[in-house]
Amino acid sequence: MQKSLGNRLGVKDKFRRSMVKKGELKVSYEKNGVEINIKSGKGEIVTYRNTPLISQMHLLHKSTSNWWIYYSDIFGISLLEIAVTGIFMIKKANLVLRREDGSWQLLE
Repeated sequence: MQKSLGNRLGVKDKFRRSMVKKGELKVSYEKNGVEINIKSGKGEIVTYRNTPLISQMHLLHKSTSNWWIYYSDIFGISLLEIAVTGIFMIKKANLVLRREDGSWQLLE
């Protein structure tokens, strides 16, 4: 049924799963999704495509190994430490921030 439905709609993709929920038939393919209202027969076809940077970041988070989890945690903590110590460095240096002509300037 799913193959014939896909062929009739022009979807030439590998079938993944289908389900009927709240009067709608939802058919999922690898690169497409089809939603059809059973009563009216109207529906829509959604095509999925990978965006270069986002899909690569998604793969990093999808296939998490112990090494990646520890690395990302240590990196995040170190970024927070740099931000916090930077705030204290400005306060300890007795510098005054003053805004002139739309830009920030450091004065001693």
